[in-house]
Amino acid sequence: MNKEKTLLTIITEAVLEDDVIKHLKDLGAHGYTVFDARGKGGQELLAGDRVEVPNIQIQVICNADVADAVQSAFQDKYFENYAMVIYRSVVEVIRSDKF
Repeated sequence: MNKEKTLLTIITEAVLEDDVIKHLKDLGAHGYTVFDARGKGGQELLAGDRVEVPNIQIQVICNADVADAVQSAFQDKYFENYAMVIYRSVVEVIRSDKF
C-alpha cells in the first residue's frame, strides 16, 4: 500500500556531509541518499574539470514532522554561513514501512 511521505532534498557544500548526516540521524531520519552536485545559482558556476566535488545533494524520505524538524534546525545552524538549499515535496512511497 502506498503512503504519503515527505521527500526532503538538501543541496549544500560537500564539506558539510558528515555533519549534516549526523544531524539528520539525530533528528529522526532513518536513511538518506547522497549525490555529487554541480550547477549555477547564487554562486558562480564551477568549472567542470574540477577534481573535488564542491557540492552534494542529500535526499531523505521521512515523515512530515521529521522534515519540519530538519528544516528548522538546518535553517538555524547552516543558512547564515553556508551555501544550502532545502526543498520538500510530498511523495507516495511503496514499502513505506521502511521510512
